[in-house]
Amino acid sequence: MKRILAMMAMLAVILVTLALHGPAGQVSADAVAAPSISPASVTETMKVGTELSVTKTVQTPSIPAHAHICFVADTTGSMGGAIGNVQANILTTIVPAILADSPDAQFCAAQYKDTGDGSAVYNLDQGLTTSTAALNTAIGTWSASGGGDLPECQLNALSQLAAYMPTVVKPNAKPFVVWFGDATGHDPCLGATTASTIAALQAAGIKVIAVDVGALDADGQASAITAATSGVLLPAGGDVSAAIIAGLTSVPINVGMASDCTAPISTSFSANQIVTSGSLVTFKETISVAANAKPGTYTCRDHATIDGSPMTTAAGDVIYETKTITVPDPQIIKRPDLANLWLCQPVGTCTDAAHGVGERDFDIYLRDPVTSNSPKGEEQTVGSFSFEVRYDRKLVNVSVTPGGLFLVDSSLRSDISCATISGQG
Repeated sequence: MKRILAMMAMLAVILVTLALHGPAGQVSADAVAAPSISPASVTETMKVGTELSVTKTVQTPSIPAHAHICFVADTTGSMGGAIGNVQANILTTIVPAILADSPDAQFCAAQYKDTGDGSAVYNLDQGLTTSTAALNTAIGTWSASGGGDLPECQLNALSQLAAYMPTVVKPNAKPFVVWFGDATGHDPCLGATTASTIAALQAAGIKVIAVDVGALDADGQASAITAATSGVLLPAGGDVSAAIIAGLTSVPINVGMASDCTAPISTSFSANQIVTSGSLVTFKETISVAANAKPGTYTCRDHATIDGSPMTTAAGDVIYETKTITVPDPQIIKRPDLANLWLCQPVGTCTDAAHGVGERDFDIYLRDPVTSNSPKGEEQTVGSFSFEVRYDRKLVNVSVTPGGLFLVDSSLRSDISCATISGQG
């Protein structure tokens, strides 16, 4: 029985490892489409006082542009295998996977041990840099030693990084801490508690990706930190490097839409959504044209936001959906133009809308206000106008419904009315 259980456990490890590996045991990340907004443009003709609904689909990035990532490792005595795995893959798989989505990413490296080890409890081995060679050199210095009792001093290390990264992270950059270890942490350690560490990481806007090599979350400390920072906690699954890539490409993100449209064109969107990075997200946009809009063509842009910042291309350019709205000159227009009216008996049985059967709406527009001069020479508005629609009353019923001209603050004006329609023709 023990042998069978051992084989099952080994099979589980193999399955996890295969899921995180590509051919020949190389770490790989699933290909994710480039970030985008669909449709990329909206061009519409809209009358005054009308609305239009548009469905927007946002392809979010698997790793955001401007990613600033600091790797922090437990380098106590039991971590030799995990450290060697990262050292072997940092330049061949981990960094290339990151740069594919975030080519301007920057990196730093740090390590921690435990108090009483006779060496530095925390050390920043490489400050934030674009040099992957410098990152590789720093990670190459990691060596497993010491450790004292089982818990280590990671809370101090995470607090140190929370204080450091805001001093070097560029505007609009996305800071991450990638943390891996195999043991729980003293709480407190050198004055840092779980609560104070979480508060510091949140204040710095850092998302924590934690890779559990053994018992990192035995007391729930790692899961509390990752959950509070909108990060993710993953098991190493036999391959720390693959888990790091999986963690960076599966963090929760808050996705929304924003617009720079101004009056008389306005937009509104359905609520923000929290999804996994790399997901497709659908929004409903409502485009509105004000009742007092003047004729003309109006242009504006929409963009998606990721955790409150504009979504960008891998090169760092904001991705826009362009909008072109034409408000027609409100001259007197009948719509549909030159429509034929088909009649049938009995009334109500005709359903062929293509031939104009049933109720038809004819919108009437005025090009300009009707004005005249008062005896004192001042311009004043004439409060009436007329138009003519010819029809056979024996066959057609006509009614007049006041539209935008009769509206003030979205309510009908009581002092304006439509004349009674009478007379044949």
